[in-house]
Amino acid sequence: MSTPFTAVLPPPAVAALEAVKVVDPPAEAAKPAPEAAKPAPEAAKPVKRPSVAERLAAVSAGKPDPAKEEVKPVAAAEPNPDADPEVEKEIEETTKNWAPGEKKAFTKKTYELRSLKRTVSELEAKIAERDAKGKDTVALEAKLAEAESKLTIATDTKPFEEKVTAAEQRAKDAETARAALEQELQVAAVERSQEFKNAVTKPKAAIEDSVRALAKKHEINERTLLNALAGTDEEQAAAVEGLSGPEQTKFFSMALRTAELDAKAEVLRVNAAEANVKIQARRESETKAQFETRKAEFAAAHKQNWSELVEALPFLNPAVGTDEVSTTWNSAITSAQTKSAATDFATLPPAEQSQLLQRGYALPLVVGALKSEQTGHEATKAALATAEAELTKFRANKPGAETDVKDDQPAKPDPTTAKMGMPERIAARIAALGKK
Repeated sequence: MSTPFTAVLPPPAVAALEAVKVVDPPAEAAKPAPEAAKPAPEAAKPVKRPSVAERLAAVSAGKPDPAKEEVKPVAAAEPNPDADPEVEKEIEETTKNWAPGEKKAFTKKTYELRSLKRTVSELEAKIAERDAKGKDTVALEAKLAEAESKLTIATDTKPFEEKVTAAEQRAKDAETARAALEQELQVAAVERSQEFKNAVTKPKAAIEDSVRALAKKHEINERTLLNALAGTDEEQAAAVEGLSGPEQTKFFSMALRTAELDAKAEVLRVNAAEANVKIQARRESETKAQFETRKAEFAAAHKQNWSELVEALPFLNPAVGTDEVSTTWNSAITSAQTKSAATDFATLPPAEQSQLLQRGYALPLVVGALKSEQTGHEATKAALATAEAELTKFRANKPGAETDVKDDQPAKPDPTTAKMGMPERIAARIAALGKK
């Protein structure tokens, strides 16, 4: 596109402008052209200084001293920030005889042209820079091809997909092996259970023992008969040729029973996990029922044993009275009875279990010793009563003797024998009587 401004430019600059699609700035965005040079201000007139007489007269009249009045400086012309001395000189020479309006318009266009030339220079520098970079296109294309090759290698997902597939296959194999191992563990747990032994193992063992007895009776290889249990009809018929009719019937019946047991065992092995769950639930139910039964039996036994213990040790009966001693004794008896009924012996620490067992086994010995002491005490008491009765008769029948103790009142204790035991006191009294 041709404009008044591009007309004065060289053709390469015009082509560069058209290539980069330079858009002229809007009119309002353009910088205002500097105004025409203002005429030089007139020279300042010399300031007239008042004479001494004028100054005295003014002061006498009460007026300010005219010599001290401030002289206002003449305002200087404002500088134009966009003004270029060379351009201003050229404009001044060109528009020396022009009208002010024309001079102002020329000045504006001159500065616009200068700005456009600067823009063209900048664009030419950028074009030259891009041309210099464009010379390295071959090297850039080579680097781009190398980067694309590396990217292709880096983004090749086939090896990764193969690794993922192999890892997935290994995971599947591991899961299969784990499931097989889990199944084996479940089967082993089922076969170790008492329920499997009662349902399969023990009945088969009984059948095999019967077959061995038949083989031994008829001197037949027992392995042949045992293998025939799971064999075909022909194998079974050949194996029992030497047996009697009833024995053959029994063997065939045991063979059928063996097949039933093997089928049951296979079902339990295939469904081992479910079978273990049911076995565990059954055991828990049986354990709970046994616990409740044992709890009831323990309560009844505890009641019976406590009654027998109170009978053997009468002092375990509650004391009569509301005093502190009686109340404390009764509380201790109740605590012992309640604690012994509520304590689970199996949950106690070993040391406490041993202590309770020792005390329990030693208790009959203590009870026996107490009863022996009580029997001895009662025998001593009876002997003492007999001795005192004989002593009284002896005193009464002695010639010239006076009875010290009347029948209706007991003899007073002798201070010298007060600390002796009852047998010693009786012996001392008899010895004193003998000396009289």
